[in-house]
Amino acid sequence: MTTYTTITNGQVDLDSPVTQTLMTALRDNPLAIAEQTSGAPPVGGVWHFYNETTFGAGDGVIWDFATDGVVASVETPTFTTGYEYRIIGTGVDHNDGGTQTIQCALFQATSASYTTGENVTAGFGGSSNASGFADFDVLIPYPENIKNLLSMRFTSWVYNSAGATEQDAAAAIYTATAQAVSKARITATAGSLSAGTIYLLRRRVSF
Repeated sequence: MTTYTTITNGQVDLDSPVTQTLMTALRDNPLAIAEQTSGAPPVGGVWHFYNETTFGAGDGVIWDFATDGVVASVETPTFTTGYEYRIIGTGVDHNDGGTQTIQCALFQATSASYTTGENVTAGFGGSSNASGFADFDVLIPYPENIKNLLSMRFTSWVYNSAGATEQDAAAAIYTATAQAVSKARITATAGSLSAGTIYLLRRRVSF
């Protein structure tokens, strides 16, 4: 892949010489950004980890059972203006003894409260009876748009002894007060999250 080279202010200030190093960087850096070479800034309009300042520097993890342990819920960082977001869960489980689902709720910026959680997976037995786990991908489009209808789209896969169950759906949540979405929260309908990893991705959008 093409090497990305940081160009300093001192290389491009008034009367700085035009050097081979500078001209090579000016030629190669656009290619390196397009190729997402290590060290290059992420392409804003392409999905990337929310905490990725340069490619490879940031992993997008907002919860990992291996390091964070059992939690009742996982809340995203506050959304940044100009982006839409995806929450991706891999190998997520709950510790309730019954059949529960994974839910996503949206935080209403004006009302300063969460919406009722929407089921983003089918129901599955938790880690207490070792009968299932889930992967999911939740898209929160245009969260900063002030509106009465807050939305999300999701795809999920539940795995258990009977095989895999896949679903694609969307949720539209009416709010009496028009408002934006400033973050989101993942929970199980009962019990706590007890296995897996949850990531947050974003991409720049124009309105």
